[in-house]
Amino acid sequence: RDRSVSRGLGDVYKRQGIVKIVECINYHLYGGFMNKKNMTVTVYCGSHKGLSPTYTSFAQNFGTQLGKSGYRVAYGGGQLGLMGIIANAALDAGAHVTGIIPKVFVETEQAHYGVSRLEIVEDMFTRKKKLIEIGDAFVILPGGIGTLEEFVDTADWVHIYESIQKPIIIANVSGLFDPLKTLLDSLAQSGFITKKDWDNIHFCSSMTNIFSILDNYYMIHMMNNA
Repeated sequence: RDRSVSRGLGDVYKRQGIVKIVECINYHLYGGFMNKKNMTVTVYCGSHKGLSPTYTSFAQNFGTQLGKSGYRVAYGGGQLGLMGIIANAALDAGAHVTGIIPKVFVETEQAHYGVSRLEIVEDMFTRKKKLIEIGDAFVILPGGIGTLEEFVDTADWVHIYESIQKPIIIANVSGLFDPLKTLLDSLAQSGFITKKDWDNIHFCSSMTNIFSILDNYYMIHMMNNA
């Protein structure tokens, strides 16, 4: 199979309608629509719920949609805050959910033992590294300093080490991450980063936009691994 087709899809997948086109190809090549269960979405979010009920409802709906869409989910392994909400919603919708949690949070009884697979690791660094390695795409939901750290480290890791620039999607719920977008724009305008080198980072304010990016990238993921 011509690998140049797969390499060229990086530009093509942004065009509207590509999902339907590739779905038709898949149907004829494989006798039906391919399952998404071999693509893992790593989700970063807070161990608190935040003050606005908008954050919790978004996390609940997002987790449900991930499960219904057939994606596997990886996250930080906690049962508290938005972490617990998204894990439970994804599980209830049929998703395979992997939690990776450091011992320090197990000792404070924050671990979610009801997920499909719970891996207990030594420290925060190891958890973060494993979540990056597992993920085929990354979604950042509302959270605090730890969530921001995970975003920055993941963006840097993918930029430096990955041959394919996996999508990093920031769920900008109620404009929470507007200041972050402003900061990244400022870094670009000041010459410290080049925007085109970071075009895999997406700020999305709606569920529709998030799943449009995930579903489009899923098609690229499948073609590259065919």
